[in-house]
Amino acid sequence: MSFPLYSNLISELEKNEVVVSQDIINSFIAFIKISDKQCIELVYALIKKYDIEHENSNDLLPYKGKQLKTGYKFDFESFPIDLQKILIMFYKNNEKKDVITF
Repeated sequence: MSFPLYSNLISELEKNEVVVSQDIINSFIAFIKISDKQCIELVYALIKKYDIEHENSNDLLPYKGKQLKTGYKFDFESFPIDLQKILIMFYKNNEKKDVITF
């Protein structure tokens, strides 16, 4: 199944070096906390697509994710490094925009 947002982020990952630091992780988490439902769904879709592509997991919530009453909970550091980089690129592409691009 085609997922253009995921494909674009993978292409970016191949072209650019993405640094994962604690400050960046904290900024990503803060971004998620203020994001709308559409953004959260895109982040979950990126996580699930990466899981399908690389882990072949049948888990609805991969990487030790948990479903809460208000959404999902993941430990960012439990993600593989490339998935962390993909999510950081998504965050950086959308942190200063009013509209999410995909």
